[in-house]
Amino acid sequence: MFNTTLPFSLFAENPSSFLESESKEEENVINILYEFPWGQDSVEVIRNHGSQFLESSSPAVLELMSSNQNSKNSVENSHSLPSVIECNMFLEGGMLAYLIDAYMEKRTFSLNSDSEDKGKIARTVLQLHPAFAPYNVSIAVTEGMNPTLQRVIKHVSKEIHQSNILSLDVSSNSDSLENQNDELGIPFSVVIDEDTIDMASIGVRHRDSTLKEKIHITEIKDFIQRQIQFI
Repeated sequence: MFNTTLPFSLFAENPSSFLESESKEEENVINILYEFPWGQDSVEVIRNHGSQFLESSSPAVLELMSSNQNSKNSVENSHSLPSVIECNMFLEGGMLAYLIDAYMEKRTFSLNSDSEDKGKIARTVLQLHPAFAPYNVSIAVTEGMNPTLQRVIKHVSKEIHQSNILSLDVSSNSDSLENQNDELGIPFSVVIDEDTIDMASIGVRHRDSTLKEKIHITEIKDFIQRQIQFI
C-alpha cells in the first residue's frame, strides 16, 4: 500500500510528526495530519472516488480509458476504469507544519556542570529542507572590500546565479550574520577572505552542523549544487 505521508516526510526534519488517519465520517477518505503543539490537525485530505465519475462519460471516452480495449461494452467493464483520486492540501497549514518542524533551538553544552552557560540557547536554527529555504547559500566577505576581493565576489556570485542557485549577497561576515543565516534557514554560507586570493579557496559553513571547510574556488558551484540536491 502506498504511504500517503511519504511526500510530506521526504522534506521534513521529523517525518514521524506527519500521520495518516482514515476518516470516520466518509468512506475511502484519508486525512494527513501533523502533530502541532496544540494537537493533531489536518494538512491534506485524499479521497478515492473510484471510477464513478468516469462511468457517465461517452462510450468513446470509456473505450479509450478502459483497460479492456477489446470489449464492445465498456460500461459493463467499468470496474477496469482508472480510479479518480482527489487531493486537497491546505497550503497555509502545510507550510506552518514545515516551519514548526524546522524550528530548532540549539543549546550550549559544557563539560563543566557548574557552568552558567550550560543549557542556554546558543542559537536559533530554521532547519528547512533546501527545497523550501528562501536562499540556498549566502555569500559574505570577511575583509575590506578591496578591488581584488570585489572581482572575486562578482565572479563567484555570477557563477552561482547562472547555476540557478538561490543566493543572498552580504557585505560582511560575523557571528551575528551566521546566526541571522541560521534563522533564515539558509543551508550554506560561503565566506570569501584573504585565503581566497592567496590559496584560491573559499570557506563554506554548514547551517545544521556549523562545520566549516575550505573548497577550491573552481569547485564551489558544483559543491553547492551537490549539497542542495533534493530530487
